[in-house]
Amino acid sequence: MAGSLARTLVATRPLRLPVDPTDPNTAIIDETDFGGNRQIRIALSETVYATDSGLTLAALAGWRTGEAAANGVVVTNNSNIEAPKPVMRWVVQPWQLDTTPIFRLSLLVFGHHPVGFLPVAGVKFTVTDGVDTITAWATGLGTCPYGEDGLRCHTVEIDASGLIPGLLRADAEVYPWLGAMRSTDPAGTRVMTDIWTSETQLNVGTENPLVLANDPDGTFYRDQWVMTDPVSGSTTASAAMVATTLAGARLVATKPLDMRTAMQALYLNNKTTPAANGYPIQTRMVGGATIVIPAGVTIPGTITVTAGNFGGLPIEIIGDPDDPNPRENCILRGDTQFIQRAFRVFVRNLKIEVGGTAIFADASNSGIYFRNLTLALRPAGGAANLTQSQSTRGWQYSVVNCRWTVSGLNMDGTNHRFGLIRNVEHNDEARGLALVKNKWVGDPFSTFDAVVAGSWNNATFPEGYEDNILAYGDYRGTRNRIYNMNGLSGVGTPNNAFQRYAIVGNVFERVGSNPGPFLAIGEGQDGTFRYNIIESNTFAGERCNFIYNDPFNATLEDTNTKTNYAYANRVANNAFDWNANKQDSFNSPAALSIRTAAGVPNPTGYRPHLVEGWSDYMGVGREGNYDSATSPGFTSSFPYWFHGLRSEQASPATQAGYVDNASHSGTGLALGDYTPVAGSPLLGRMLRGQSDVDHAGSTRQLGGAAGAFELPGPAGEVALAPEDARHDQLSSSPDFGGAVSLAPASAFHGYGGLDPLVAVLMGLVPAQGWLMVSAADAAVGVRLALVPATSGPVMLATSPLLSFGGLTLAAANGRLLLSGEAASLEAVLTEAGVPAVRLLRVGAEQRVFFAPLG
Repeated sequence: MAGSLARTLVATRPLRLPVDPTDPNTAIIDETDFGGNRQIRIALSETVYATDSGLTLAALAGWRTGEAAANGVVVTNNSNIEAPKPVMRWVVQPWQLDTTPIFRLSLLVFGHHPVGFLPVAGVKFTVTDGVDTITAWATGLGTCPYGEDGLRCHTVEIDASGLIPGLLRADAEVYPWLGAMRSTDPAGTRVMTDIWTSETQLNVGTENPLVLANDPDGTFYRDQWVMTDPVSGSTTASAAMVATTLAGARLVATKPLDMRTAMQALYLNNKTTPAANGYPIQTRMVGGATIVIPAGVTIPGTITVTAGNFGGLPIEIIGDPDDPNPRENCILRGDTQFIQRAFRVFVRNLKIEVGGTAIFADASNSGIYFRNLTLALRPAGGAANLTQSQSTRGWQYSVVNCRWTVSGLNMDGTNHRFGLIRNVEHNDEARGLALVKNKWVGDPFSTFDAVVAGSWNNATFPEGYEDNILAYGDYRGTRNRIYNMNGLSGVGTPNNAFQRYAIVGNVFERVGSNPGPFLAIGEGQDGTFRYNIIESNTFAGERCNFIYNDPFNATLEDTNTKTNYAYANRVANNAFDWNANKQDSFNSPAALSIRTAAGVPNPTGYRPHLVEGWSDYMGVGREGNYDSATSPGFTSSFPYWFHGLRSEQASPATQAGYVDNASHSGTGLALGDYTPVAGSPLLGRMLRGQSDVDHAGSTRQLGGAAGAFELPGPAGEVALAPEDARHDQLSSSPDFGGAVSLAPASAFHGYGGLDPLVAVLMGLVPAQGWLMVSAADAAVGVRLALVPATSGPVMLATSPLLSFGGLTLAAANGRLLLSGEAASLEAVLTEAGVPAVRLLRVGAEQRVFFAPLG
């Protein structure tokens, strides 16, 4: 199933001819005279896709001197560009043994054509045991509690207690507003048998299921509990050290002294799990067992753990649940050996002290999941080692809600291969497939200039080069490049492919004197850049270089033939201090040097053939951006031909208007407040986006701010009334709701916007049950009939191209009509108050822009 969205694409600027090296400062419009008829090539505001149909042209009067308006002109679609797939990643860890059978499924999704503040139309989640399937839909954004970070995404909670105990398979189908559905199960077969044996969960691609372990009674997996005793425990393992409950483990007389002894005790316990959900009987099952670390220091130990246990599921290592502060008191410390025979491990709610041999250095490790941890260097010091490099398996490590601040201990994505890194405080580089809600806590005034984050760079796993997410991070106080993007060789023939990267909702702040850009995409780099999303970020203190057509030149032939490609990218709602661009009009010193050395007459560095990256340069897919031109070293030598709808580069340089710009282009004191102030040029630019809240959790507003932060709304006056006069109002998301009390007519509420000419005064009139909204101008008024909450109409404003002058809103005969000078919006209501169809009229044009709800 493919989403269908009516779009209005705007002709923005005529294209120019490629640069003339003999007269590079003169731009000549690309037009061809056919002897009376003239062809002019024009850039559009968005990409036309191969599957777009029913294309028509509307031209305003005067489009050519003396010409009348023209509507409904049929347009032939010659595009060969596929509609983009949504960018998506799971943002919860697999297995979830600690919450079974209540599972949280959360998918972070970004779309190239959001409607309002919804990136896609909806996500369908399924969970199956191979026989029965539970289905749940998320048609709006919700708050995912898993990372304790307030992340808004598509999320549901599923009770799987009615499914067969054992492994479960969770999948998601993502339905974009425009384009084909994308699934974590592309074949649509929900195969169960490969989940365990082929380590599906450790595959790199985003189109893979989430594996869950269902144990509703705590007897299928979770009936093996061991508690260590680091003071008086024994290194002689026995099955008697294993209990069926945590309470029983506390009562064991002789507990294991260390982790290896605990592992050997689980081996000796020889648990057998029955065949279930497509999997055979398993003996010596240690997967699903829990090793509890009490207050004090537990080390890996030195005994040899017998081979032969089965750990398809993770073993859980947790801090004592009864300890008041396990992340400080319950310590797993590195020593001379690693934990042996722990193939998959879930570590949570404790403190890890690194030093000496890496704790998780067993070559057989195939998945380590960290959650709710504090990492520190052990008192004795030593090498900052924790994990084992792997060369043949997919992603190995996942970190959620942790403080990862040991100097020199980074989260490397090349051979250690981290997947999800969410809500982690870190002071060294983090490379992962999904970096979400993380915070940089490095010293902004140190000499440490590491790159903060990046994607994988390992050709063994080609899917690690796409669907990479950097979202909602706090990267203030950084001293170097924010993010290294890597491209996959051969896919973007003849260049490396950089595709479906999503850099969304982050705040970046540069301090110090390092002149490197926040992002450098296509600079001295061969690449095909497609289907990427860079949106709602604040870049304070340094420039961003993208999407450059500046391929690496090594030979004379390179200077005349090599080119980058760029198309179908979305760059929207960003606050830049400088967004530079290089295309054919850039006088490349490298190309000039090569041509001079080769003896080319009258050499220059201009490369007129570099036109394949013009899409971003011409503003296609760009909207709502503001470039203050205040970055240190700013020059107008690297311009865009068109910055995009509702976008501009300030001239002269004009600060973005933050509460506290503490970046390199402000005070330089670090850790500033990048909320816009009243009158900021960031305001009024965002008309659609990827989330309904900003970086700080404030509600996004139609016509709101570019950048990571929204201008907080004004405080309202509330009149108290009896409880039985309360009227309930709910949004589409179950995580939002409110109760509004109706007051007497004399209790007015004033709302003032940023512009003093815009204000609304509301008076509630109880006698007729009407709500009257009036402004200073008597020509503008709104009248609303109050109805019970269950039958109230729903109205959405989604088009970024609408503006209304005088308007009225009235309700009659089950119909809600909003009309203005040049546009009207009509919603036909069913008896239940749910819109059956929404129609948009702009002049004589009518478009269906929202499918039925239900």
